[in-house]
Order: sequence, then C-alpha cells, then structure tokens
Amino acid sequence: MKAVTHTEVYRPFKGEFRRFPMAALTLAWSGIRIGFRKKMPMLVLFLIPAVTTIVFSFMVQLKFLSLIHI
Repeated sequence: MKAVTHTEVYRPFKGEFRRFPMAALTLAWSGIRIGFRKKMPMLVLFLIPAVTTIVFSFMVQLKFLSLIHI
C-alpha cells in the first residue's frame, strides 16, 4: 500500500506575516485566556493578590508621604 496525501485540502497562505514586537506579551495573553476558561481558580488566584497588592502599595505610598501613621 502506498501513502497518499490529500493536498487539495490544504490551501497555500496568501497573506503576509506581521511581526508583533512583543511576542512575550502575546504568549502571556494566550496563557491568561486559557486560564480564564476556568474562572473560579483564576478569580481566587489572581484577583485577591492583585487587590491586596494595590491596597498595600497605596498604604506604603501614603506612609512615605506622611499622610497616615501605620
């Protein structure tokens, strides 16, 4: 038996390739999109630390501006 390739199924690419300057950003974004398919783990894993980071960064900034005393 001889191997047969059905080349009529494949169409040649007629567009042009664009270079995206930040390939790491594209890879990170695709990982985030895949991760968000399961919404609850992503909510617990990323939302809570993100909010905590933002709140404490404001507290540190305000402390160094001597507006609050912690």
